[in-house]
Amino acid sequence: MVKRGFLLLLVLLGLLAWTGWPEGWAAEPCQGETTVEMRDCAQQELNEFEAAMAKTYHTLMGRLDDKGQSLLIQAQRSWQTFRNHHCLVEADPMRDGSAWPLLYTGCLARATETRIEQLKESLEAYSAYTQTGQPVTDEEPGVSDP
Repeated sequence: MVKRGFLLLLVLLGLLAWTGWPEGWAAEPCQGETTVEMRDCAQQELNEFEAAMAKTYHTLMGRLDDKGQSLLIQAQRSWQTFRNHHCLVEADPMRDGSAWPLLYTGCLARATETRIEQLKESLEAYSAYTQTGQPVTDEEPGVSDP
């Protein structure tokens, strides 16, 4: 039991150290002290990330043609399924413990934060393409490999 409690403590400390608030957010990070408060904080953070993701997703959808929108819808659905299953696996070691919801929700929040960045990168790439009319590459214009 002591070993499991120590493992839980390490996991929780790692989770709390690894998750952070994005720069520029005015909200103060939630400071839960009990397991219930920490779960509430993790859920609050997830809700904020999901709202930010939805905003970025809808901005990107507005820039895509019908084919691009269809592809993004499929990708987002696949990503959501992957995220949920991945986080089930990540939280599984604590499946019977009171910390399971905290671990699961924290994983969802981290994955969602990463997805926001992916969507922003797609938005930037698409914006660059539509401004130049050329596909976005790392090569300089007019330079090709021999």
